[in-house]
Amino acid sequence: MADNYLENQYEKYLEKKAAWEKKRKKRIKSPTSSHRMPSAYKQEDPRRPEREDL
Repeated sequence: MADNYLENQYEKYLEKKAAWEKKRKKRIKSPTSSHRMPSAYKQEDPRRPEREDL
């Protein structure tokens, strides 16, 4: 009897896990992530000159 209970619980767990993974895969990441580098640490692009007329 205990084996059936554990098997049922494990099957429910696997179903929930599969639904969570499916939902996670559908999620689209935004182009601006929350892990952006602070502007003080950004490296300047040597190919792009800075504008002086601002």
